[in-house]
Amino acid sequence: MRLRVLALGAAVGTAAAGASIAQQMPAITVGQRVLEFGASAQAFYDSNVARGSDALARRRGLEKDDTTFRPSVSANIVQPLGQQAVFLTGSAGYDFHRKNTRLDRGRADVTGGATGRVGPCQPLITAGYRAGQSDLADADDLTVRNLQQSTSVQTGLTCGRPIGPGLQAMVGRQQVKNSAALRKTSDADTETASVSLTYTHPSLGQAGVIWNYSGTEFPNRIIPGRPVGDGFFTSSYGVSYSRNFGPRLTVDGLAQRTQVKREFAPPGTPRKFTSTTYGANAKYRFGQRIEVEAHALRQVKPSNRPEKLYDVVTSGEVLANYRLGSRYKINLGHRIEDLDSNADLSASARPVVTASRTNTTYGGVTYRQSDRLSFIFDVRHERRKTDLPDFNYSSNRIGITANVGF
Repeated sequence: MRLRVLALGAAVGTAAAGASIAQQMPAITVGQRVLEFGASAQAFYDSNVARGSDALARRRGLEKDDTTFRPSVSANIVQPLGQQAVFLTGSAGYDFHRKNTRLDRGRADVTGGATGRVGPCQPLITAGYRAGQSDLADADDLTVRNLQQSTSVQTGLTCGRPIGPGLQAMVGRQQVKNSAALRKTSDADTETASVSLTYTHPSLGQAGVIWNYSGTEFPNRIIPGRPVGDGFFTSSYGVSYSRNFGPRLTVDGLAQRTQVKREFAPPGTPRKFTSTTYGANAKYRFGQRIEVEAHALRQVKPSNRPEKLYDVVTSGEVLANYRLGSRYKINLGHRIEDLDSNADLSASARPVVTASRTNTTYGGVTYRQSDRLSFIFDVRHERRKTDLPDFNYSSNRIGITANVGF
């Protein structure tokens, strides 16, 4: 089922259903050197780190409420090399828990690569690595400690001028691995390709047509009588549009028809289906102080949960930012996320969520003492309802973060 490497000029890249290819390109200005380093210390209290009922917390051997201390360091480096540039950006840190020391784990998120200019085109190649304790909301009822690692590589090309036709394209591969024995069947290899043809005009914005393809294989999920693991494909085609309506309003969006085809399905379960996927973003500025954002997204992606192939995720979010002078910034938002995945029984027969709805309300205050030092106070309330009552939960979180730059 593996996607073989395609010629770069034919089709490249990956775009999540609801995100344009351009949004995946790092914001790098060729010829501009950047050397930034930072450190942060975050402490937060969470009333339900177990992400479930009292009974589920006991089965997992966890205290429901806990305080976490999270120190980290970060770097953002861009080094020009003539018309080209190499870059490295990312962060690394560690989570310390006061009660649930089993959840103590290092974390990292690093991306590096190279880009440049070749005539009207900007080629790009990136490699990334992410690692950390997996989200307990995605786990079965017994797994607690699980190091999830993700490695990825992408190469792509963006061509075009301020006015006229353009091309954006990428190919990529991602590999996800889990350390826990019961999560090995969630290890996944995903290969992707995408191409978008656009037309840009200052007064009309940018419109485009887009095509995406992905193939995901779960190598440790062996189906009897098959030499390789289970997996699925997605293929999408659609249109995109973005425009600035004066200095106040910015909008962009993407709508696609996406076909999902499974390599294997139990008798009586359809192997393929077609769904509409989309993404939309809008930002409106009320003068210099107030900014309101709205986001909507529906996508099909590989599942991180044991024995599940794919998740159909639909979400919506509204966020408001208010600048109180030059030092203070206040934000308030709400997000709703619905999740659905293949409902056939898992091979492990462990209880795993198939459908859920999560409501999250959050807010915070940022105080910027100087260009180098800032503090963030934030609060969050999260409530999830699922098809398995033990995995329903509500959580209240309050935290403070100190950031310093060098």
